Amino acid sequence: MSCGFEIPVQSLVTSEAGEMHEVFVGKTNVAQDREHLWHQICSYARQTAGINKKSGFAYVKFKEITGRAPPHGWSFEGAPDVAVTQNLKQKLRGKQISEIIARKARQSKAAGEGVPA
Repeated sequence: MSCGFEIPVQSLVTSEAGEMHEVFVGKTNVAQDREHLWHQICSYARQTAGINKKSGFAYVKFKEITGRAPPHGWSFEGAPDVAVTQNLKQKLRGKQISEIIARKARQSKAAGEGVPA
């Protein structure tokens, strides 16, 4: 016969109170929260063939959109593949196109093509 005492189960996972905030770029909603945004950017980088340094691309784009670096616990390799929203695809593709145009303009200026005679 036992005394009826039960050992309470202790969780090894700690949780903190927090709030989820949707991530907006301008007026466009691109993700449910920052972690979801990180997963989407990592998925986009893996799916896009023209990106050479995929983990670096994900880091830089996350920082551009949120203004903060991703937390140290989030890794590119550990991020699951998720569906990328159309709004985020358009935003990232638009940034890539503007960077290409700016790079070509700098190259032509450096080569002297843009200087009138």
